[in-house]
Amino acid sequence: MREQVLKLYSAEIQLAFEKEVDESKQRDFVNYRESYQNNLHQLEKQDLGQVLAKMQTLEAELSQAIASLNGALQTMNNTVNTLRNIRLVSTIIGRVIKMM
Repeated sequence: MREQVLKLYSAEIQLAFEKEVDESKQRDFVNYRESYQNNLHQLEKQDLGQVLAKMQTLEAELSQAIASLNGALQTMNNTVNTLRNIRLVSTIIGRVIKMM
């Protein structure tokens, strides 16, 4: 997940979203990116044993969402798809945090 945060803040991704003409998509990207980073930070602050136990119940769902996000970040052809994947991973992380 840290790897995705680094990609989300990379110059390549930033430039791709700056080229997006729809300002609402640009805003959504910034918001989802910040949410993703904040959720990761919250996970890092939790007791790792508790996080692991909670994440195991969502492991398949989280792995699939992260794989989708990686694919979207590599192609960057579809802004909406990238935004959807960032939001999906953030939502799953949020569910783990709420389970704590």
